[in-house]
Order: sequence, then C-alpha cells, then structure tokens
Amino acid sequence: MKPNYVKQGLAVAVILLFLGVALAPTITANAVEELVEVEVEFCGLDKDKHTVKLTEQEALELELLFDSIKTQLDGVETREETIQVFNDAVEKLDKYGLLGELSVQDARLLVTGLYTETKLPNLLDKYNEQLKTPYLDQENYLCLIAGLTTSTLFRGPIYNGISRISGYFTMLCQIFGDYISDNNLWFLLPFVILGLPLYTIMLLTWFITEQGLTGAILSHLSPIRLGSSIGIGCGIYSMYREILIPGKGWIYSLGTNGVVKHNGTFFGNLSLYLPDSEVLFLFSMAFFVRAVAGFIGLKISIPVLGSFYFGSALKVKIMEV
Repeated sequence: MKPNYVKQGLAVAVILLFLGVALAPTITANAVEELVEVEVEFCGLDKDKHTVKLTEQEALELELLFDSIKTQLDGVETREETIQVFNDAVEKLDKYGLLGELSVQDARLLVTGLYTETKLPNLLDKYNEQLKTPYLDQENYLCLIAGLTTSTLFRGPIYNGISRISGYFTMLCQIFGDYISDNNLWFLLPFVILGLPLYTIMLLTWFITEQGLTGAILSHLSPIRLGSSIGIGCGIYSMYREILIPGKGWIYSLGTNGVVKHNGTFFGNLSLYLPDSEVLFLFSMAFFVRAVAGFIGLKISIPVLGSFYFGSALKVKIMEV
C-alpha cells in the first residue's frame, strides 16, 4: 500500500507543478501591469479636470484613435465633414470613460456648439472673402481646431492677464539685467511706479478689445464663454541664457482662411507668453508661446504622447521651424 501512496503523491505534485507553471505568467502579468493616467479637461465649462486610469492596451488604442482622427481630418474639406469627425470622436472617447459625468450630447455641444447652435456659419459664408487674412498658411480665425502636440500648456482667461504683467516685469529684468546683477535694484523703482499703472490700463484695454469686442460680435449668437489659451513651444529665459523647446505634432483648423494644417515642429505666434509656474527660479522662468486664443473644447493629456485637443477657437497662429 505504501508504494501506491507515493505514486499518488507524485502524481498530485506533478499536476500542481504544471498548474503553477501555467498560472504563474498570468499572475505575474496582472501583478506588474501598470495603469496610464490620462488627464481630461473641459475648456469652457465650469468643471474641474479629472484623471482617468487606462490600461496600457487602452492607452495604445487611444493613441491609434488620435492617429485615425488625424487621417480623417486630412481627407475633409468642409465644415460639415469636420463636425462629423468631431462628433464621432466624442462618441469613441466616451467608451474609455474620458467624458466622466458629461453626456455625449453635452460634449458634442461643447466641441462643435459654436458652429452647430449659432448663426456663425451663415456669417462666415456671407463675409468669407472679407474675413480672410494675408497669412493664409499661418493663421486662422473663428475656426474648428484639433491637434496633438508636445510642449503644450493650457491656461484660462485670467492667466492671460497675469501673463502680460509677469512678462512686463521679466522684460524689465532682462533689459536692466546689468543693474540687477550689481544689486542696483533701486534703478527699477521709477519704471515700476510709472509703468505699472500704464500697463494696467493697457491690460484692461486689451481685455475689453480682445474678449469684450469678440463678445459683442457674437453676443447675438450664443452666450459667450471665455475660452482658454493654448501655448505651444517653450522658452526658459534667465539673465544669462535661454533655452527654446518647440512643440512637435500636428494641428488642423478650419475657419476664415479655410483649412490650415501644420505638421512637424513649430511655435505659437500670438502676442502673449504663458508662464509655467512649475518652472520658476530666481530671475528665470519658463514661458510658452501662445498659439491658440479663445479655445473651447476637450483636452486630453497623456504622458510622453502630449496633449490632444479639439473644439473651436477664436484665433490660431503658428510659426513652423
């Protein structure tokens, strides 16, 4: 009888060994699988940004979705076709839970509402030739926009004013760097006393003309929401040196200048720099060059890949390098 017990024990041990070998890779894979954090922001809505955790497979599928959206946009030429691509993208993004509590219908309204729920398309069609600008391949106005870019920063309308004030002081520091380096800070006092009130007036004038005038033009179309600014391309400036880091990727826009596409390496080319508070040292700061003003839509940020965004914008201006 004893040999039978030994044989039975060996048989059970062999079975358990094979089960262990078969299950080990699965257990190990599940144990080491990392989740990718994706940050989602609804620009133009009073909603906090939120983070969604995706598996590596889902993150890869999302990247392929972005590539598919670009391919589709490369083949469209009309406003209606662009809106259809945007609406389809919203529905596909919802499958990954990226919309959060926002419904597909509300997300579509956010992304394309300026063109589907207002009289703006009729005005653009009526005054299309008058609204075109000389720089057809660099800028666009009152447009639908989509892009996937690196070195990209989003800032709300309040940050625009702060950017101009901080840029004012940074400019003074650079111009009078020699005096600052000699600890002669009192030399700047007259410029601050005289320049700050004047610059405040200029800031208020800019806000009224850029945001208020735009609001006046579009007020009969829909309630105006102040959109975000998008900075593309970064410069780290100090008294002693500067480092320029362009954005890479693609941008598509359809507006007063028709379809304008950018692929490769570029900087924003609008007259405002957006400071990055995370990169701040003594007399040194990082600024992103504003590329898009008045953006309303959906923004998705993925580590390494960059920022994907689509919606509408008041103006876009890019300088390729």
